[in-house]
Amino acid sequence: MMIVTTDLSAGMKPLGTIFAVCVMAGNIFKDTRENIRNIIGGEMSAYGGVIEKAIDTAFSRLREKAEALGGNAIAGVRITSVDLTAGGAEIIVYGTAVILTDGNHPLP
Repeated sequence: MMIVTTDLSAGMKPLGTIFAVCVMAGNIFKDTRENIRNIIGGEMSAYGGVIEKAIDTAFSRLREKAEALGGNAIAGVRITSVDLTAGGAEIIVYGTAVILTDGNHPLP
């Protein structure tokens, strides 16, 4: 499934706005390690992993919603995040489910 950040254009039949939310938490051991890293400096890799997993999960849910509407692509995709808690990430992904066409027929 094609997922693009560009807005609707010719050859796209919009089906509706879709969104997906994923709230992911780390764990107390990773939080302790990352809090120490916050004091001494350096990349907080455990939190990066939590955010990446949350983004992957949210995109997977977005694809499922587009397919449920009969879409074969998603246009105008945007990602936002909320500062939820230390060790946690909330990712919101949204866009427009579309059917890509050649003008007359849906593309595979």
